[in-house]
Amino acid sequence: MSYSYLNKTPFYSAKARFFAQQSSQLGFFFRVRVIQVYTYHMGTQELYL
Repeated sequence: MSYSYLNKTPFYSAKARFFAQQSSQLGFFFRVRVIQVYTYHMGTQELYL
């Protein structure tokens, strides 16, 4: 859910690919962190809605 939403967001997907090209480890950490943050926020929003 959150992952597909990130794929539809050009800004974050482009930044994730940029970091992945610079450093695979840093890019992987960035993508995982962004997905975790979005999953947390979307989860809390679903709870409060």
